[in-house]
Amino acid sequence: MSRKIVSFSTHLVRANFSSAPNKMSCRLLVCGGGSGGCSIAAKFASKLPKGSCIIVEPKDTHYYQPMWTLVGGGMKTLEQSGRPMKNVLPKSATWVKESVVEFHPAKNYIVTSKGTEISYEYMVVALGLDLHYDAIPGLEEALAVNNSGVCSNYSKKYVNRTLQCVKDFKSGNAIFTFPNTPIKCAGAPQKACYITDALLRKYGKRDKAKLKYRTSLPVIFGVKKYADRLWEVCKKRDIEVGLRQELIEVKLGTKEAVFRNIDKPSEIQTEKFKMLHVCPPMSAPEVLRKCPD
Repeated sequence: MSRKIVSFSTHLVRANFSSAPNKMSCRLLVCGGGSGGCSIAAKFASKLPKGSCIIVEPKDTHYYQPMWTLVGGGMKTLEQSGRPMKNVLPKSATWVKESVVEFHPAKNYIVTSKGTEISYEYMVVALGLDLHYDAIPGLEEALAVNNSGVCSNYSKKYVNRTLQCVKDFKSGNAIFTFPNTPIKCAGAPQKACYITDALLRKYGKRDKAKLKYRTSLPVIFGVKKYADRLWEVCKKRDIEVGLRQELIEVKLGTKEAVFRNIDKPSEIQTEKFKMLHVCPPMSAPEVLRKCPD
């Protein structure tokens, strides 16, 4: 695609603000201004005439979410992971500060939250994933309570809880989960576990902790070369790994995490925890899920 754009750049159509109300058109439409959308827009906007690329993104702040693993580990701050959206999107692109509410790929156009119709020749969808903390009974309630021992690096709302959970930890189980859905950054739940291991050693509390990694997957990691090495890491660091385990409930009152064996759904296991780091179930955004095309 890049060669085609470069070769025919002199013939490309710039973003057009149609005389019809609430209508625009462009050569390249990027839906989403996160890391993926921002990178793609920057790549191609630099090769297209100014205004040929439109980015649809409603937020004022761009967060570099891969940094949140480091925020949870106390190596970075949440504020360091954010930048004003206007400063990270390419200047040669047109920023439409709205949300996408309808996709019509068969007719090459979208509709935004303000009723703007944007037609395109090419479209890149980079809306990320929806997080479903509410899909696990008891989880949101636990995340709303201070000193519950429950945390998650996957949301700016909760990421600052992780380091505090490690600092408050005295002894017992520290459990880290991977849900039974596709997720973004499949290595992040393990990274939270390894960083916690390092911090507990630093604080002189590792000998009082039992670290457990519970994943819904049949393997510790999807690429065998790295999976083999990660098994060695877990053995060396005394991290217990449980495969095909899905977190289905958090019991705050008794500080228990309930897991289901995915291969044997009737097999339920309840584990006590002092710290519980949860990677929530995820899905495609609702606007994509309801798109008939």
